[in-house]
Amino acid sequence: KRYQGKGYGMEDLQETLKTKLCLMLKINILSLFYHVDNVNAKKLYSSFGFMETGILMDKSIFAIKEIDSNNKKIIKS
Repeated sequence: KRYQGKGYGMEDLQETLKTKLCLMLKINILSLFYHVDNVNAKKLYSSFGFMETGILMDKSIFAIKEIDSNNKKIIKS
């Protein structure tokens, strides 16, 4: 909790999405889980275009973000 609300998650996510690592590895979809009660995580991931899939596992929501590997850019929602 001492790291929450300080912008570290946003910084890391921004860095990951703006690098071309995903594109070099030919990754088409990024996926993640976050706890259903974690409103801040939902807000953060939604702001980066992650979409909830409706899949729930152990009180965690599964979300995905598509990457446009043909055009070499991250798809924004």
